[in-house]
Amino acid sequence: MRSGKDQYPVGTIILKEKKLDANNEASTELFTGMLKREQGYNPECGDWEFFVVNGDGRRVLARGRIDSCVECHQAYVKSDFVVREYVDARLFERN
Repeated sequence: MRSGKDQYPVGTIILKEKKLDANNEASTELFTGMLKREQGYNPECGDWEFFVVNGDGRRVLARGRIDSCVECHQAYVKSDFVVREYVDARLFERN
């Protein structure tokens, strides 16, 4: 994740939290995520499965080859289809 250039191994999970209010820790609207699957699962988008989970983490709202996710992530071939723009830069300060 730090280099932004590596291929992620099968089983990798990347999760993003969407907040209603960035200043309120209790305001999670939903989570979006990616699960790296076996070769051939989703070749047009790096074999990633996409998913959406409700804000309390108890219910999967959607999963699979979600068209809206694939359309966006296809532009990120060089970073194994992972968008790093949302990653807090402070996470990269740790060694």
